[in-house]
Amino acid sequence: MITTTSSPDSPPSPEEIYQALLRSLRRRKGFGITFIQCSPAAARRLIQRVKQELPQKNIESLKLTEPIDNFYEIVANIANVDDINILFVRGIENSLKNYIKPGYGGDGDYYNLDTVPVILSHLNQQRENFRDDFSNINFVFILPVFAIKYFSRRAPDFFDWSSGVFQFPTESDLIEREASKLLLEGSYQKYCDLSSEERNQKLLTLQELIREPNKSPELKVKLLVEQGNLLASARNYEYAIASYEEAIEIEPDNYIAWYNRGYALNKLGRHEEAVASYNKAIKLKPDFSLAWQDRGDVLIDLGRDREAIASYEKAVFDSEFEMLLDPANSGFYILPFVDRLLLQFNLSNIIEAHDILNEIYLRGYKKILSGSSFQNIHAWIKDAVYNLLIELLKITKKYDDNFYDNIQYLDRGRMIDVDPAIVAEEESDMELLKESLEKLELMDANIIRLRFIEGLSQMEIAKRLGGLSQSTVSRRIQRALRKVFHSTSTQPPKSSARANKLNAADG
Repeated sequence: MITTTSSPDSPPSPEEIYQALLRSLRRRKGFGITFIQCSPAAARRLIQRVKQELPQKNIESLKLTEPIDNFYEIVANIANVDDINILFVRGIENSLKNYIKPGYGGDGDYYNLDTVPVILSHLNQQRENFRDDFSNINFVFILPVFAIKYFSRRAPDFFDWSSGVFQFPTESDLIEREASKLLLEGSYQKYCDLSSEERNQKLLTLQELIREPNKSPELKVKLLVEQGNLLASARNYEYAIASYEEAIEIEPDNYIAWYNRGYALNKLGRHEEAVASYNKAIKLKPDFSLAWQDRGDVLIDLGRDREAIASYEKAVFDSEFEMLLDPANSGFYILPFVDRLLLQFNLSNIIEAHDILNEIYLRGYKKILSGSSFQNIHAWIKDAVYNLLIELLKITKKYDDNFYDNIQYLDRGRMIDVDPAIVAEEESDMELLKESLEKLELMDANIIRLRFIEGLSQMEIAKRLGGLSQSTVSRRIQRALRKVFHSTSTQPPKSSARANKLNAADG
């Protein structure tokens, strides 16, 4: 409890809490027990300030860095013990951590143990001796939240003699620094390699930060996701899911929380829910290849092989596309290739390379959704760039029938990894289109003829045909082209194992 009187709508300020503590310490004569909840940095400043403002009191500080089981003996061995009025005690939580099995939310599994930590049994049994033998000392224990709860539940005899708990919220900038340090140090793989004791201590630190009131909602979400990852690394998937869901309540568009939730659900065998969670992550971030890959794994478990193949295709496509956009890629970096073609096609003043690649990505995505697959993704992307530029040339009226006769000018031989058969197939696309018109519905055939043979824009086609919107023309073009160029390959890529499934939580 906080001993400062305040209304529920107006919590006491840190200064009000401090003044209430100071009054309590000033009034206390002789033996007493007080608990303070605050951060280590705040504790140092608080002790120094109390010493300055209560010069009439003999104040000492005791810092415990290792677990202990006999606090009475340590106090008795202090040289000037009979002269001390106030003894600040820090670090007694080190004697509790190995007894705690952290859970999620509320008390978790903190106190569901049959045994009481040795130090708490000792304090319960020795409280009269503390009162009688150290009658001049007011013991002030500075502890984190979990340790104060432990005292109240597992050392009730000792705790009942306390004058109260003074809770000091940590300053927001300090929370940010501590949280940033913790988040930078973490990764799912590292968490899996921790001992149970190390994992529990890290989890306790996280939960202390999550409880702090002076932090932004964005930081709380990051901490909750990290907490979920720690719990998942301990195979405590139910608690991990609860942590991810709390993060999602605050930030519904957090695709990492949705993805990690799907991972934990899958581990519990809740496959349909896992697919739904992956779907949400993908909707928020369509190029999230890891979510597409894992979604495919779950769909295989559900026997939905066709959907799984499409999901794997999307995962591989995203991975390959991202590789082509990486300047460090030793194989092929696509931006210079696109820039060069734009110069050769005299289109540099009309459109930028990134716009071209955005359109190619969308076309690849639509190709996958249509049920098609890729035999050579790199080659398809580069050929798709080339074909798109031909379309742009038509729109700008710079395309003519002799274009393919001058194909050597474009230096296509430098396009790495392009199979000659693919090049030949691409160069016959126009003939294929012409031959395929009779196989299409009349309206689709007319649209394809106007678009690719006569070179009209979608807006011009909509006006020419009348009664059609530009979006309808676009959809019909996509549908017709899928019919013409539909691939029959159905072999899914092999699913690669992942040692670090939740590294997506590191951003």
